[in-house]
Amino acid sequence: MVWSLRTRLIFWFGTLFLSGLFCTLAVTLWGVPFTRLEGRIQQLRSETYQQLNWIADLHKEQIESWLEDKRKDVQMIATHPLLPVVLSNLHNDSNRDTLKVLLRSVANSYPEFDHVELLALPHHSLFSSQPLAVQGVSNDSFLHHTLLARRGYLGRPKRLGNGTHPQFRIGIPIFADQDQPLAVLVAFLSADTIFKELFDAGERLSGNGEVLLVDDAGHLLSSAKYPHTEAVASGLLVNKVGYEGLLIAPDYRNVSVVAAVRYLRLHPEWGMGLLVKTDQSELLRLLQQEIVSTLLIGVTACLVLLAMSYFLVRQQMQRLDLVSHTAARLADNELGARSQLQGEDEIGLLGQTLDHMAVRMEATIQALTREAAEHRQTVSDLAQLNEELRNFTYIVSHDLRSPLLSIQGFSEELHLDLKELDEQLTPLLPAQETARSRQIRELQRRLPEDLHFVQAATEKMERLINAVLKLSRTGHLELRQERVDLQAVVEENIQALAYAIRSAGATVTVDPLPRLLIDRTAIEQIVGNLLNNAIKYLEPGRPGMVHISATVDHALQRITLCMADNGRGVAQEDLKKIFMLFHRVGKQDTPGEGMGLAYVLSLVRRLGGRIQCQSTLGSGSLFRVTLPYIVPPTDDC
Repeated sequence: MVWSLRTRLIFWFGTLFLSGLFCTLAVTLWGVPFTRLEGRIQQLRSETYQQLNWIADLHKEQIESWLEDKRKDVQMIATHPLLPVVLSNLHNDSNRDTLKVLLRSVANSYPEFDHVELLALPHHSLFSSQPLAVQGVSNDSFLHHTLLARRGYLGRPKRLGNGTHPQFRIGIPIFADQDQPLAVLVAFLSADTIFKELFDAGERLSGNGEVLLVDDAGHLLSSAKYPHTEAVASGLLVNKVGYEGLLIAPDYRNVSVVAAVRYLRLHPEWGMGLLVKTDQSELLRLLQQEIVSTLLIGVTACLVLLAMSYFLVRQQMQRLDLVSHTAARLADNELGARSQLQGEDEIGLLGQTLDHMAVRMEATIQALTREAAEHRQTVSDLAQLNEELRNFTYIVSHDLRSPLLSIQGFSEELHLDLKELDEQLTPLLPAQETARSRQIRELQRRLPEDLHFVQAATEKMERLINAVLKLSRTGHLELRQERVDLQAVVEENIQALAYAIRSAGATVTVDPLPRLLIDRTAIEQIVGNLLNNAIKYLEPGRPGMVHISATVDHALQRITLCMADNGRGVAQEDLKKIFMLFHRVGKQDTPGEGMGLAYVLSLVRRLGGRIQCQSTLGSGSLFRVTLPYIVPPTDDC
């Protein structure tokens, strides 16, 4: 199925919008990893942790402060001036009644105390604010610890009598003037009393939040919000006493909760655990509402935007279809096609640009047609002129050879005639030298020398004509592609010049060279001329070094052959002249006609390449020959 541009635009717009919505929602929920940007989950978790810690610290401080206040209250009661007087005369019934009234008055004044008891030590009598004493003082070690603590002692909570909740006991010893203990005053408080007096868990926590007190053994000291068995509650909370911090664990309902735990050390030998907890599911309750609201708003906005996008895309696609249809007509060589679109928006400008381009294209094609016709005629004329120039060069060079050969032949004949004449004239000359004989002898000496110059000039002329003929033939040279091992070609040229290399005291090094498809004769002549020049122009008195390497550009299918030497080098102003015909630069102390590099340049151009030279006078030269490179099949090389 092929989707139209309209369908793809609407689909991708909706996909991008929804992707952006979900990405935004994901970042909102989880934040960005490895950055300081936190998501709502982490924020809610941090807020919950902070709230739990704050409540736990507050409640811990309240409980410790409240218990300390109650201890001071009991201590203040124990300092009542009537108590020592009454305790000193307990054998009097009226004093006993006074003591009972006093205890009931204290219990009524401090409603947080369940009841108050007084144990008179000398008489082993127990007095209570309740009609029936529960005997909570004399049967355990509480009395011993109280007598040792002059400031008072807070005992471990325990169940006394038929009480359903454990009770705290605060004992204060009462001493006579001789520092003898007279009695012990004990106030009884239940854990639920602390909760009622100090805090209500539902005000600061969520609906299922809860604050619990446990003793050293992990038993609940306060009432739980939900039904439970003491065994279940103890088993889940026993390991949390003595720990302070945050934890996530199941509570006595086997529901995962987040709890802030604090340890209240009320005595060096014992303490209580305080747990402020809330269900972990509460962390996500508000978040779920936010997610649902965000998704509803996002989906609604997406549907509205998709509807608007559909009508907008439909309107613009009609204009794009017109532009596309106009472009197709232009592609079919209907150069008069125009879109006629107007407007300042992008599509209107595109249509106007297309129309303008069509006008210019029509004019350009017409101009190119005329230029192509003129170019074809120019190329034909240039080809004919080039052919005539090549033929002229060949004819002139060939015709010059005939008189040159005649000059060479007659100079040879003249040389032989002069030799024969010299042999005949020498015996005829008088023994005594005269002026005529001196002229004849001078002619005998000068004529062979002049004739030698004529012969040398004709020989040089012949070499130049041969060079011109050779250079002219490169234009007619038929190149034949064949598989050539460049390494072997270089080695063969080195062997051919071995004598010259040894005579110059030079060293030629060759890097591994590739195989390529090229005209063998042309590459052999290029390598031979460059190597011959490198050896010929080495600096006398300095060990010669010639290095041959190649680099291959597989992407462009080109090979660059490099030949570097440490010879005389070429001055920068002479670099452009070294490839000129019959032109030699530098010191002329070696034979040559100045044709080698011109011939190499002609061959390189015929092969479709280029040649460059970098040189420093007195340091050496580097020639780079870049040629087309086609890797031949390896099994045929």
